[in-house]
Amino acid sequence: MGRNIYEDIEPERIRIRLGSTFSLGMLPKEGGNLKIKLLTEEDIDALRDEEVFEIKSVVGHKATADALSTILRREIAFNREEVSLRDGERFTVAQIHGRLSEGKVLSVEELKAFPFSFFEVSVEFLEETRARLRREFDEETQSLVAQEALQEGAGASSVPNFCPVCHKPINGVARLFGIKSDNQADCQCIPEPL
Repeated sequence: MGRNIYEDIEPERIRIRLGSTFSLGMLPKEGGNLKIKLLTEEDIDALRDEEVFEIKSVVGHKATADALSTILRREIAFNREEVSLRDGERFTVAQIHGRLSEGKVLSVEELKAFPFSFFEVSVEFLEETRARLRREFDEETQSLVAQEALQEGAGASSVPNFCPVCHKPINGVARLFGIKSDNQADCQCIPEPL
């Protein structure tokens, strides 16, 4: 048996998102380098191991989720969730081969007759995008530090900030020093400071 692309990853359990489609709308608005890799049979066999892989399904068609459950020999949930890829993030896509007639919805049995290919899609920001985001983050953080210093004298505990990429609320000073705060969203758009 050959090597699979996941052999060099050693966390307790590898978390991946699995979808049945890919769209350019999933990419960050900043763009970046898109990488697409066709998974081998060894890669697909590796995905079947529930002790190694935790799969978060974003398969938005029930029959497709059921067909993928059969193919991967494990439960793949139906889940209509929007996908937005972040810098460095990987996304696994199970792509059906064949063109369906307009408006045709296939049953699980009909889907099993079509071949599927699995791909790993990832996006990496261009270095100039990373540098610009670092500069924006540094400017926002400097402003936040000044605001917090002013408000600490007035008794305020923290000032919320917003990610320049996804606009979720974050606490810039806490984020800068790696401290989890109550008002920090699960935002991972901002590259770590140098």
